[in-house]
Amino acid sequence: MRSDELCKGGESGAKSCEDSTSVTCQTCATQWEPADTSVPGRCPKCGGLFIVVDRCEGCPLDEMDWVRSHCWAGYLLERVISLEFDCDKFQVPWDQVTAEERWGLQILVEERAKKQKEDHEEREREAEIARKTR
Repeated sequence: MRSDELCKGGESGAKSCEDSTSVTCQTCATQWEPADTSVPGRCPKCGGLFIVVDRCEGCPLDEMDWVRSHCWAGYLLERVISLEFDCDKFQVPWDQVTAEERWGLQILVEERAKKQKEDHEEREREAEIARKTR
C-alpha cells in the first residue's frame, strides 16, 4: 500500500520517524515518552522489554487506517485484498464477485505492477550511481 512512502520513518515506520515521541509496552499497554524512542528502556510499569514506538502525531498512516476501516472505499479495498488471496489459493465462482470487486482486482494488479517497475527503476538508478562513484 506504499505505506513506506506515507510515513516519515520510511520502511522502518515509526521507529525511524523523527517526529515519534512515545512508546507503548506490548505486555501491559503502558504508554510513555522516553528521552529517546530508539532506546526506550524497560517499561516503567511492568519492567517489560517488548516496547513498540508509536506513530507520530498526525501520521498519514493513521488516516489511511481510519479510512480503510470506516468508509465504503476502505471496505472495498479490504474485500479486494481478501478476494485476491481467495482467488489465488481457492476457486472463487465469478458469480460471487461484484463488478466493483472485479475492477478493484484489476486496479490492484496494475498498481502492484507499477510499484514493482518503479522499485526496479530506482534500484537501477542507484546501481548506476554506485558504478560511477567507484
